[in-house]
Amino acid sequence: MYYKGPIDNISDYNKEVPYNLGVEQEILGTILNNNELLIQVSDFLSVDNFFVPIHQKIFHAINTLIDRGYVATPITINTYLEKDTAFKESNTNSHQYLLELVKNAQIINNLQSLGKTIHELYIRRQIIQICNETVTDALKYDQL
Repeated sequence: MYYKGPIDNISDYNKEVPYNLGVEQEILGTILNNNELLIQVSDFLSVDNFFVPIHQKIFHAINTLIDRGYVATPITINTYLEKDTAFKESNTNSHQYLLELVKNAQIINNLQSLGKTIHELYIRRQIIQICNETVTDALKYDQL
């Protein structure tokens, strides 16, 4: 038997995970404004570090275009993403969203601190996921 006490529903642990929408948007908008700033976060920030699926797609597209020697702008990224299902499923106009990212981005020359914030929130989400899985497994175990 497993314990059926106050922790009856393991999904109670999944109510909210740490992420920062504004910081994700700021990083993407800033890089779209100045592609050269990507180098400041490229050694530690990855697609998976972003929580919002469309931000993951945008960051991947930025990296892909820059790696291929192109300039990543709202227009080039939109061409790359306009038929992506993540935008369609979220009812988000990719071109309009990309323009808003650029428009709302502050002029920041040091993206490392923002990138580290996104990376640290990702690490926290991973820890929460591992802990949730451990608790779930522990509750399922019915014999010693």
